[in-house]
Amino acid sequence: MKKSVLLNLSLLSIGLTAAVNAGAQGTLASDAEVLGARFIVDAPAAIGGVKDFTFSSDPAGTPWGGSLSTPVQNVEVVKAVDSEACATLTNNVTGKWVLIYRGNCEFGVKAKNAQDKGAAGVIIWNHTPAELINMGAGAVGGSVTIPVTFISNEDGRAMTNQLSAGQQVFISITPWGFNNAHDLAIVPGTPAPPPGMAIPISQFDGTDIPQYRGYVGGYVANTGTSTEADVKLKATVNWTPLTGGTTEVHKDSAMATTFAPIDSIKYDLFSPNHFVLNPTGVGRYDFNYTVSANDADMYTADNSHSFSLNITPNAFSRGRINVQSQTPLVTNHFRLSDGTASLTWGPLFYVKKGGYHMSHVHFSVADQDTSDHDLTGSNDGSVEVFVFKWVDGSNGGASDNSIQSEELTIKGIAVKKFTTLDSNKTMLAAYIGDATSGNPATIVSEDNSYYWFAANLNNVFGLSTDANANYHARTNAAMNFATSKTPDYWSPAFTGAATDLTQGGRTVRMFPFGTSSSDIDTLPVTQGSAVPAMTFIQGVFVVDVKQTAKGSADQFTVYPNPAVANVTAKIGLVAATEKLQVKIIDGVGRQVYSEVRKNVQNTEVSIPVSNLPAGNYYMIMISDNNAMARPFTVVGK
Repeated sequence: MKKSVLLNLSLLSIGLTAAVNAGAQGTLASDAEVLGARFIVDAPAAIGGVKDFTFSSDPAGTPWGGSLSTPVQNVEVVKAVDSEACATLTNNVTGKWVLIYRGNCEFGVKAKNAQDKGAAGVIIWNHTPAELINMGAGAVGGSVTIPVTFISNEDGRAMTNQLSAGQQVFISITPWGFNNAHDLAIVPGTPAPPPGMAIPISQFDGTDIPQYRGYVGGYVANTGTSTEADVKLKATVNWTPLTGGTTEVHKDSAMATTFAPIDSIKYDLFSPNHFVLNPTGVGRYDFNYTVSANDADMYTADNSHSFSLNITPNAFSRGRINVQSQTPLVTNHFRLSDGTASLTWGPLFYVKKGGYHMSHVHFSVADQDTSDHDLTGSNDGSVEVFVFKWVDGSNGGASDNSIQSEELTIKGIAVKKFTTLDSNKTMLAAYIGDATSGNPATIVSEDNSYYWFAANLNNVFGLSTDANANYHARTNAAMNFATSKTPDYWSPAFTGAATDLTQGGRTVRMFPFGTSSSDIDTLPVTQGSAVPAMTFIQGVFVVDVKQTAKGSADQFTVYPNPAVANVTAKIGLVAATEKLQVKIIDGVGRQVYSEVRKNVQNTEVSIPVSNLPAGNYYMIMISDNNAMARPFTVVGK
């Protein structure tokens, strides 16, 4: 197969799941890196399957502990006594893997205590929901020689509950396979998912909406030693309304007639068909994938994968969502830069039917200090999400599936001002105000529009992400394998670094765009950490634009425009503000200037711009009550 490296990402992550890029196609080492080491619960079946995890020799951190280079299969798991393993264990764990609760002492101490009692390996489970982290060795981790893994709170609690109920728990961990003759595995997270993990019911009208189509396909590994015949990746899609029974609504598959071990990952198992989602109300679509071949698979625990699309009253999300709270499920916090460059990043949502108030967003951030503390001193005490409308080709050029600054129009700004209750990784809510008037609840979505929710992370934050969501295969299916091809977008990013994703300094590359090639075998794993976990909440009912509130009485003007040497913001507020923030962002949301003034009402801020590249910019004014944006242009001398 042809191999194409689409993106060269410089990664800085906070709580990054293990992921490395592939090397040459067809070698065990590179394919194992793409597939990724797998942590599998073999029994009991009620909690079985492939689980997300990190490990102490994670390449994203400093290696310590034993490696996972040799498979372990069907090993027994026991709970540590006491559960946190901060002191000598009091139960027999010899030859077994020990389940330990996170907290109250260093990871290395927990692992060393288990090792001293004869444990074969360690599983530490998180004390907070969803998120995975990298584990530091601490003072004694250098003495640990057994493997140390880390799993989510949900998976750890499921194991604990089974063990507490008297059930035995068995796991397998492998960097590739188990030396079986016939052994296929779905590359975790890579089958084509639905068009989102949450879309409001208002967006569906029974017609074939290209942006909301369903596709079938993905990536499969042959981890056995034999050539497989008639390898089939099959998807069954079920619909379950909020009230009522489950109905099968679609079934399709993609097949490879032969699949040799030397050609050990298939990247082209895609059906040419698409199908139309037509929900009858609020409910859930379940996409259930399985892989099979003519010869019976000798290890089936990694032969299935599932996604769910929630049809909601008013929530959009590209990552998984807690339907009750409308908040995203967060597995880690992630940056696509080295921490020195200004970063704008966030999800792109397609709105089929507009006319709804654009209310607010939910997300979380984490700065480079991962200890829990309030964020009031970070990033001028706030973080912004800029709501851009994107029209591809609107700058007079051809549609090219990339966002250019001339194609973006800022429509709203959601500002979250930090309080002492806001700390690293806490869920934040930011309400969207009109970028022109500054008033909240005045932005109304438009029909058939793309909106990019670009979080201004500056060079401070990592953004909440969901490593369980990966749209690469969906985009590949839609643009390269479907009979009726259509563009598919999901996660624009701009880093501003020397090796960024730009063309001419003004283009945002849409993951996984950047090349026209259809053969992609390095991104399924790394992209799994690159789905922004942010939910966009709109109003439930259609509103008349005329019903929205009038603009703020605050005055905000920017001159001269265009600017050459300096640009001035003239600000007149109805009431004095304790803190006034004045920022400049470029046309794709990167912050290039920030200033804070205290206890002001009327002021002028003059800012030199001769050092800025020619192009489109916005002056942003954030007061106690609202945020406003004014466009201006910098021209060369």
